[in-house]
This record gives sequence, C-alpha cells and structure tokens, in this order.
Amino acid sequence: MLREDVGYWIKRVRRLWPVKVDKNVGSLIPTGSITFGQTMNHFSIFSLFGIWLAISSSVWAEDQPLKEWNDVTFAEPETGALALDVIRPDDGELRPAVLCLHGGFWVKGTRKNIRPLAEEFAKRGYVGVASSYRLTGVAPYPAQIDDTRAAIRYLRENAAKYGIDPDRIGVTGSSAGGFLAVLAATENSSEAIERPNAAVGMGAQSELTATHLQNVDSGKSAENWTRFMGGIYRDVPGNYAAASPLKHLSGDDVPVAIVCGEFDHESTRAERFRQEAFRLGIATGLTVIPGAPHGLLAKEEHRTAAVDAVDAFFQKYLGTGKTGRVPMGVESEEGVKVGIEPLAEEWLRLGGGYSGCEGVQWLKPEEGREAELIFAAHHDHLLFRWSESGGLRLWKEGTPETSSIRPAKEGMVALEQTTRRLVRMTSNNNEVEVLAEQFEGKRLNRPNDLRIRPGKGTVWFTDPNYLFRQRPLETQELPGQWVFRYDPSVEGEEALTAPIRDLAIPNGIAFNGSGTRLFVGDSRAGKVMGYDIAKNGQIVGEPEVVASFSKGIDGISLAPDGRLWVATRTGVSIITQQGQTVGFLPMPGPCTSTDFVADGDFHWLALSTREAAHVVKMRFAEAK
Repeated sequence: MLREDVGYWIKRVRRLWPVKVDKNVGSLIPTGSITFGQTMNHFSIFSLFGIWLAISSSVWAEDQPLKEWNDVTFAEPETGALALDVIRPDDGELRPAVLCLHGGFWVKGTRKNIRPLAEEFAKRGYVGVASSYRLTGVAPYPAQIDDTRAAIRYLRENAAKYGIDPDRIGVTGSSAGGFLAVLAATENSSEAIERPNAAVGMGAQSELTATHLQNVDSGKSAENWTRFMGGIYRDVPGNYAAASPLKHLSGDDVPVAIVCGEFDHESTRAERFRQEAFRLGIATGLTVIPGAPHGLLAKEEHRTAAVDAVDAFFQKYLGTGKTGRVPMGVESEEGVKVGIEPLAEEWLRLGGGYSGCEGVQWLKPEEGREAELIFAAHHDHLLFRWSESGGLRLWKEGTPETSSIRPAKEGMVALEQTTRRLVRMTSNNNEVEVLAEQFEGKRLNRPNDLRIRPGKGTVWFTDPNYLFRQRPLETQELPGQWVFRYDPSVEGEEALTAPIRDLAIPNGIAFNGSGTRLFVGDSRAGKVMGYDIAKNGQIVGEPEVVASFSKGIDGISLAPDGRLWVATRTGVSIITQQGQTVGFLPMPGPCTSTDFVADGDFHWLALSTREAAHVVKMRFAEAK
C-alpha cells in the first residue's frame, strides 16, 4: 500500500468522524532529516492513526512475498540482447514502477549492481526494475540513453503483464545511471511512450558543458569520457552539449529531482540545472545526504536516506503531472461550522523543490486583467507570477532574497533579506528605492514579513534574526528582534520606528480590516499576540496573547470572513480574532504564508509551503 492510498482512507475516515483539532496540543514527531522529510506537530487521534499508516505502509510491503521475472529481454540491438529484472509484491494490485540504472562511468557495471535498489523499491510497494544498458566498450553514446528509452517503452507495452500502472513509471539511478535518469526526463526527441513520469538522479552530472568537465584532459577520467563522448571536451564540444540534460530542459518536462552525497563533487548538486528547472516551472528538488560520498548506495545508512528521498519525490509527483497531487481538506472542531467550501478536492501546486517559498500575494482582478498571484522562491533568488490562463512564469531572477511584496499606492513595497532592507519597487519594477535599511545607525536583521496598515499606508514589518548562524560572515547589529513601522509621510530617519520590542522571534504579521488591531506571530514562543493601534499609529494598552501553538508558527493572514489563518509546521490553523480554534488545513510540509482575493462569486486562496506555492478556489459562507 502506497502513502497516497493511505491518504485516501484517512480522508474517508475523516468524512465519517469529525476530527477534533486542539490548538493546545503540540508534539513533534520527526520523520526524517532529509529535504523531503516532514514533521508533525498538530494532530488528533485520527491524525496519529494516519501517520502510523503512512509510516507503516512500507513495512507491510516488506512483509509481503515478492514475485520476480529475471533475465527478461527488452531490446535486441545489433550488439546483443539486453535484459532486465522485474520484482514486485506478489499481489494483483496495479502499482507504479521504478526503473533502476547502475553506475560505473558507462564503462563497467551490470544490472546486478543495482538490483538491490530495485528490490528495496519492491519492498516499498513499487514494481522495481533493474535494467541493463550497453557499456561504452560495446557502443558509445547515445546507445545508453537509447537503451533507457527502450526499457521504459518495454515496461509500458507490457504493463499489464507486470501489474504496472503505465502512467506511473519513474526512473532513477546512481552516478552514470543517475545521469541517464535525468536525461530520460529531459531529452525531448523520444516518443511519449519512452519518457518517464518523474525521475531522480543520484550523484548525477546534469551539465556536461561545465568547466570541470571541459578541463578533463588526461588520466583515467579522460579515457572514460572519450569512450562515452567520442573524445574529451575540447575535441568534441558539440557531443557534450547534445548530451547535457541542462541543454534539453523545457517547460513540458516531467518532475526531476537530485540526490547527492555531502562529500560528492559540488557539480552533483546540479545548481544551474535546478535553477533553470525553477525558471521553467518544473518541479524539482535537492537532497544532500549528510556524510555521504559519491557512492550513495554502498553504506546502509546512506542508501536508506537516498531511497527515502527518491521514494518521497515519487510519492509526490509520480504519475500526477507537473504539479503533483495535494489533497485539499478542512478539519473542523466538533460542532463548529468552518463556513468554507473548497471548490476542488486538490490544490494546484505551482513549481516545487524551492529551498524556501514565501510571500504569496494576490493582485486584484481588474477590467481586462484576471487575478494574478506573485510569490517568492526567496533563497533561490526568484520571483514568480501565476494566473489561471497564463500559468506559472518567472517574473524576476537574481533577487536579493526578496521575501514579502505588497501592493502600495505607488508601485509595491518589498523586503530584501540579503541586503536587509525595505524597498519600494518602481512602477516598471526594474528599479528599487531604498526606504529603510538601518535603525539608530545599525543594520536591520533579516526583514521577513510585511503588511500595509489599512487606510493609513504605513508599512509594518517583522525583523527576525534568521540565517545568521548559516552565514558567519554576517553579524547581527541590532540588540533585539523587533517589529518596525515605516511612515512614508515622514522624512529622514524618523520615518522608521520600532514600536514592538518584546517578542522573541517576530514572524507573521496581519491587521484586522479597519487597521485598529495588529496581530504578530512569535515563532519561538508559539504565540499570536494582539495589539491595539490608535489612529496615530501608536500602540495603546498592553498586548494580549490571542492564541498559543507549538513553536514554529509563520505567516498570518486575515481571511475574507474576518478569521485569522496561521501557518504552522503541518498546515494552517483557522482561528477567530479572539483565539478560538475553528478549523485546520493539513498540508504536506511546513506552511509559510497565505493570501486571498475575491474573483466573482468565489475567492482564490494561495498558500506557500517551504518548497512550493499552492492555489485553490473556495467560497466563504460569511465573506465580508
């Protein structure tokens, strides 16, 4: 049983019994430290049951007997027959397949080297396939990718025989095999029947025109590359370019991720490849296995972590198109009417695999223009736009980690985390005006989330000290982490004030509709604080603890029905402005921000997790 099947039954259970969501329950259940792992900190007894099912799904498969077909001929080129081994749980279920390709610099190795990986996937509920391909002693490139395509074609044409879902065929491999997996996902000259539905390259090269390969000119490495490409780079640069997965990336490519060892060559992190995939809206990702060398599959601990990462990516994207599948559901407190009607059973995921995703913001539909979403993949230095008809498209690249953008009277205001400043984007969005970068002669920390006070135009933003530990060359200059207020009507340094200085890590921020009440999330304390704001912008009275959560709360938004949506590590909590829990939206990963916009008789909802943005249409029973 795969986790997506488990999710279906969890959904059925939730429909039969109301799920009580207790905002005061907070426990942390780590399920892995790799990139695709998730943690849970907000759950009920049924949620625990669902987690147990999800974690146990692979265990059940391990207990099942396996059925196998060995030495199956799938292609017969002139140089001799090629064979593969098929291993699967011995049952009648239609299952996704994972084609596994061995490494060895395309010079050595056989499918026997990769068979243990195929067996591992079979134990996890897949049809695991270990495949051969011609080595360079028999035939140079492109024989190897031709053989990979032939294996995928064979599996589709014989899907019924092996109980394979032909729309869920993934390919992975290590080193040379990882390269073939990535190329199979991106090389567009093949027929549809020969292309995988998703791919993960382990320790793979993705850019054969990279400088370190151009400089290979002697030794065993040069000999191996000559066998594969017909010469070293300077002799046949066109061959390297033609075989480079990076050169073949296009907007219709399937999801493709990268897994590599911490101590592998930096090229296996596929930085340029992933950046280009981001630009094209292709779901991707990177998992770095701590302590691992190039050979990810040699040691059990490294192999397990690598297989976990590949498995998690395939669970997300295999056979579900470019956007993956993210169920949309709302849990509610017993006896409480949430008043929300999602107009789809699944979210539409936008992009994926970002190292940080923040700042979803809708631009209101106007005459001649539909509603448009902007959001940031801030640690990847990218800004995106999305609309229903236009789809996902890159807006800006090379940004200084722009994390939060809000429309203002003139252009937009934004926070830049690299430069540690508040800026205004000009109307043509090509230039920025610096509004604030210092307070009392000291640089800001890491400006994170901003809101514009309704009717007043003052900009309020949080300034936590995130990332200083990871960036030793930077230092924190301010003595605390504060909430700032910028007044555009005031000139000079007096325009910036720090009215809130008593929070541990201020993060999410939101106003009520009239701008008389400010809500700020303290991530470390796990509290949403409420502040009364006078007409002149001064805070009056004492702050109030509106609601308490586990640590790690993020963005806060005011929904169309006047309730607050609070991003947490496992989804979004819906609370009243007085702190009463109303409902919960579970999500596959830590949530960072939400936003809404009216569009005819419904609202668009946008939600960001750390690695992707998501949109869905919904109706609010009491929208104001």
